Amino acid sequence: MKEHIICPKCHSDQISANQKGFNSSAGGLGMLTGGALTGMAYGNLGSGKIIITCLKCGNKFEPGSGAIKTIGEDGKENIVYQTKPKSNAKVVIIVSLLIFLVLFILFCYWVITPSH
Repeated sequence: MKEHIICPKCHSDQISANQKGFNSSAGGLGMLTGGALTGMAYGNLGSGKIIITCLKCGNKFEPGSGAIKTIGEDGKENIVYQTKPKSNAKVVIIVSLLIFLVLFILFCYWVITPSH
């Protein structure tokens, strides 16, 4: 029995696996809201993750969330779709930015009011 990893969208076996790098948009947003260290931390979230790209249709998927085509001894093809739970890294970034924003507003209010 032969097994091939294929694109779950178009079933092509023309795929390429690459490692994700620094996310400059998340890094820039983190730098604007919390400084250089926060920007570096947000930009590095998800870096090093493997992303598989279909060369035929451009679909991007993670390892474990694609499809496997098996060819049996009799030549019969079978396609098995894999599912992987999605990461909630974007939710963590948004919630932490909102918490930072609320704390920043409270700090500004505390500095401006003369009753302390």
